[in-house]
Order: sequence, then structure tokens, then C-alpha cells
Amino acid sequence: MFNKNRTFVTVTAIILSIGLLGSTLAFTLFSLPIGADPTTNPEAYEERLLQDIQLMEEEVERDPSYHQGWITLGNNRYDMGRFKTLGGDIEAGEAFYRQAVEAYQKALEFDESNTDVRVDMATSAFYGGLHDVAEENFQIAIEKDPKHVIGPLNYGIFLIEVRQDYESARDNWARALTLNTTKEQSDFLKELVAYAESAIASAPPGAPAGMQQPDLTGLFDLEIEEGQFEGAQSAEVTE
Repeated sequence: MFNKNRTFVTVTAIILSIGLLGSTLAFTLFSLPIGADPTTNPEAYEERLLQDIQLMEEEVERDPSYHQGWITLGNNRYDMGRFKTLGGDIEAGEAFYRQAVEAYQKALEFDESNTDVRVDMATSAFYGGLHDVAEENFQIAIEKDPKHVIGPLNYGIFLIEVRQDYESARDNWARALTLNTTKEQSDFLKELVAYAESAIASAPPGAPAGMQQPDLTGLFDLEIEEGQFEGAQSAEVTE
């Protein structure tokens, strides 16, 4: 399984390797491994994850009011989306990300104030190609919980990947820096801000910031250490 608030960090993972910005995205959202490593035995990992998905689908079918069950189902589907995407099956990955969105939406029906779930849903929508859903929920999360760090972090990546809006991305990351971040989060956000400012400064003359095609090369120079974001809030359910 992967811990979420799926911080977009692929930066090959910064974003699709968390590739979370999975699929064709150059960036990636953040996912931190807390269990089995899918690269060690991918066949066994996939089989177990499919079993977990089936189990939770049966649980919520028996009890549609099982709030935490919907969250766990969303997390499992998200992890499968990431697994498929990183394995090169983009279409299957997007399908699981979209199914994760559906599960998170059900969870939010029981508690719409859960920012962790909303950010995970927005991140899943981002990877699943549901960009309007992603942006709407990133914005809701940031408005309702302005102290949430991962919301503006992931939204900034979305803004560059989907909107090519470096200035807004920079502003979101700069705002996140004013929050109660860990040292690792702060260091990473500073690098993101510097990256965005460099891209803005190098924009062709007369080209509005964010209108030029994004050159994400520098982003891949950022290094994310395992556990770097373990201080982030998470929608993961402990069973």
C-alpha cells in the first residue's frame, strides 16, 4: 500500500513516479510506501492488491454506510492506478484512478470536511484525466483547510502540468511554505518555488507566464528521500 496524501512528487517520481502525475504527466504526486514494495515481486503485489480491492468492494456493498471502507477502497484503487501506470499500462491506470475518485466521493458524502480525503480525490482525478474535478477539489480543500500543506503542494504541480501556470503554482508553493511544514517539506517547497521562478524568468519575451510550454527538465533534479513526507497528513486508515 502507499501512504497518501498523495503528494505529487514525481519529479519522476516527483510526479509520475509519482508520476502522480501519472500517466503522461511529467510530474508525479506524492505516494509514500508503507508496506510491500511493488518492484520486488510485482505479480504478487498486484494479486494482493486486487484481492484487497475486491474485499473492500464487498464490504461497502454489504454496508454502504461503511465510511472508512470507502476511504480504504479509494486508497487501494489509487495504489493500483499507480502500479498500472508505472508499469506502462496508462489506460488501466487511469481507469483505477477514476474508480478511486468514485470511492473518495462516497467517503466525502459522510464527512465532506475531511481534507485528506478530498486532496487524495483531487490527486486521483488529476491522474485519471478528470482535470476539472481535480482543480475544483484542490481549490475547495485549500479554501476549507488553509493550513493543509499537501493541498497547495499538489495543486501547484497540477497547475504546471495541466495549466502551464507557473506563477499560480509558485504562489501556492510559497503559501504552503508559510504553514506548519516539516523541514523536509520546507526544503522541497523551496526547491519548487525556485524552479517555478526560474521558469518564469526564462519565458520568451512577450510570453505571459504560464503560456509557454513547460520545460520540466530541472524538476527531475530534485531528490525525494523515502519517508521525506511522512509527517504529512494522510487519509490512510489504520486497520
